[in-house]
Amino acid sequence: MNFEMDEVGRDIIEKARQLFNEHGVEAVNMHQIAKKAGIGQGTLYRRFPNKGALCMSVLDSQFEQFMANTMRDLTEKAAQPVVIRLSAFIQSLLFFSLELREYIRPILSAICAEEKNNQDWFLAEPYTFMHATVSGLLEEAAAAGQLRPQILPTIAASLLISSFSPELMAHFAEQGYSKEFISEQYRATFIEPMFIEAPEAGKDGN
Repeated sequence: MNFEMDEVGRDIIEKARQLFNEHGVEAVNMHQIAKKAGIGQGTLYRRFPNKGALCMSVLDSQFEQFMANTMRDLTEKAAQPVVIRLSAFIQSLLFFSLELREYIRPILSAICAEEKNNQDWFLAEPYTFMHATVSGLLEEAAAAGQLRPQILPTIAASLLISSFSPELMAHFAEQGYSKEFISEQYRATFIEPMFIEAPEAGKDGN
């Protein structure tokens, strides 16, 4: 039986979401979540072995919506240059990461702690989706002769995605940088230099 998706599991996710929204993700512990849900900690841990796993479940619906929106946007913009589509995706990913950055740290901590159980961030759905999207766009650009020849799409995708660390996103927010400004810096620093000729009309893809 999938305990996570039974009635108790769904109630735990909803109560955790309420606590996270009220107090912030980092301020809430598993004991508080169990108390809010009216269950014992054993019941909670049978469904969610750690806070990271629970955070991932809370984020599931948001990430599914993000993936759906991404695929729709890329389909609608299929006729636009790759650099514009890639810039639009990175901006969407940046905004998503900034908005939900508090959830990412416990998720990554849980994955690292369970590495001995073959839990690997690079095999998790969020990473594989982001990597496939970015590397796919870069491969399309390479096939069209738009990408600089020294750029290897799969490596470039990994480097770009890895820069979206929760610590960096938190630092940017604390420094008072707007998400629009950060997006412009990503485009100028990481995206445009990979292309032989990058159109200046990048804002059309926003």
